[in-house]
Amino acid sequence: MRNRFLISVASAVLLSTAAMTQQPGSGAQSPAPTDMSGNAQGHLVVSGGSAPVTVLNVTLADGSSDSAGSFVATNTSGSITFGTPYIRQPFCLVTGTQATAPTWSAQSSQLVLSTIVNGSAYSYLCVARPGG
Repeated sequence: MRNRFLISVASAVLLSTAAMTQQPGSGAQSPAPTDMSGNAQGHLVVSGGSAPVTVLNVTLADGSSDSAGSFVATNTSGSITFGTPYIRQPFCLVTGTQATAPTWSAQSSQLVLSTIVNGSAYSYLCVARPGG
């Protein structure tokens, strides 16, 4: 039940990142339309985070960051090195639609992907622990 809840929360956050829109010619991203309270129609919005600096055996989607993103596996294992390391090991979740669940470990400087399916798409979400 706990895993189902975590996946639901992570899916909601990842879907909200898909609502980011690209401003023509600026390279900057702006959040989805917000209501009068300043939130994105009541949804969580992932903001901040650097772009990952290096990847091994994955192709990152445009707009991916240290906090959240998506990738396609180009091998059966890989890694995503964070552009700005976390102070402490972050909480991370990796999801995909494959029958074989991905396995991973989060370190303060990278997300290590141990079991992924070559050619398959995945999403990830990393959240800093209290204190960084």
